[in-house]
Amino acid sequence: MKPECRPIDPNPNHLIAPCDAKISVRKIETDSRFTVKNNTYTLEELFRDRALADRFAGGLFLLFRLTVDDYHRYCYPDSGTKEDNVHIPGVYYTVNPIAYKC
Repeated sequence: MKPECRPIDPNPNHLIAPCDAKISVRKIETDSRFTVKNNTYTLEELFRDRALADRFAGGLFLLFRLTVDDYHRYCYPDSGTKEDNVHIPGVYYTVNPIAYKC
């Protein structure tokens, strides 16, 4: 992608979004429930891991929803550290009805 297509704010106090998306932000409380593609989850249900859910208690839940008009690639423009990927078994839901025809 050409740098001029996605200028990056140089302010070090701003978080750069990892993708083009519509974003929802919520504080994570012990009884929080999150709706993702018309399914409601507790943080433990979403992660399928109580220890991982506890690790994020008190933090922020950022849901990035990509739609057909969004660029579908993730980037890591910040200086954070990427940790291991964790596979969470379950059903993956799509927003694109044509995916159900495959």
